[in-house]
Amino acid sequence: MSKYKSILKPAMKCSNMALLGITIFFSGSSSVFGQEEASNFTVLSAAQDSTGSVYCTDSTINGDVGFSGAGTSLLQNGCPIEQEVIPMVSNQVLVDFDSIHTDLTTAVCENTLTGNLDGITLTPGVYCFDTEAELTGVLTLNGPAEGNWIFKVGALGMSTLKATNFAVVMAGGAQNCNVWWVADAAILTSSQYKGSLVTSGTITLTGGSLHGRAMTKTSLILTGVTVTACGS
Repeated sequence: MSKYKSILKPAMKCSNMALLGITIFFSGSSSVFGQEEASNFTVLSAAQDSTGSVYCTDSTINGDVGFSGAGTSLLQNGCPIEQEVIPMVSNQVLVDFDSIHTDLTTAVCENTLTGNLDGITLTPGVYCFDTEAELTGVLTLNGPAEGNWIFKVGALGMSTLKATNFAVVMAGGAQNCNVWWVADAAILTSSQYKGSLVTSGTITLTGGSLHGRAMTKTSLILTGVTVTACGS
């Protein structure tokens, strides 16, 4: 068994109706909720060929950090990490993350979003942007503890999630562990973000905070940001 305790298992203990909803969101597969090896990292660079890296400056990470590169692939400058640092993560972590990424990118869109989402309240569902997302203002996610949100940004292969002075607010019992943002790359600036960022390209976080996960197939650049594990 994994030495990590799955932070997503509470969501699996909900009612049969809620589990059915999760399955629908993931196009017939709820495997994203069972990938213990990958989903328990707060920051993960799951790059192939042992090239994963994390660059962290004047930031704080309250959670486990993993990367596929050697120990020198973590560059820390004023960056305390409160939990474990795991270089050269196992091949199982890479396989699990690839499964998570596939589940999210193949989820069937239920709603199309436009604009910066300021002042919008969204209930659980699968939401898609036809183009790159440029977010500002305050977005409220309102739903029960077992509710799930997936946000897919643009046509994968040429999409970037951008957020500046943007905040995500949880309401009605909604849990940030059940919020997923998938894009080719993510650039967050001075934002109070909730949920898991899942990308194939670079994640760049500057200022503000992320309460969730930052997971990518390439590298992460963290500057002046606080990252806290979802469920903490």
